[in-house]
Amino acid sequence: MDSNKKINNLRKEIDKIDQKLMILLLKRFSTTREIGQIKASNRIDIDDSDRENQIIMYLSTKANSDLKKEDISDIFELIFNISKKNQKIK
Repeated sequence: MDSNKKINNLRKEIDKIDQKLMILLLKRFSTTREIGQIKASNRIDIDDSDRENQIIMYLSTKANSDLKKEDISDIFELIFNISKKNQKIK
């Protein structure tokens, strides 16, 4: 198999993974909107850095050495920010 064909096949695999990631992100954001409604009705602060740190630490242990903690933190910082923005939507 030539290089271009290999690359194209791998890119197709990435496309499939990206589709799955999008479905999971949409589900996550839907859930965070529900949490935001509960927090708003109970006057609970949206920011929860302890929870965010717990998630980063947990995922870091699951990734072993395949993904650095800093990389996980960078990825999830974006996810957390979008989640908090969604929680503020009423």
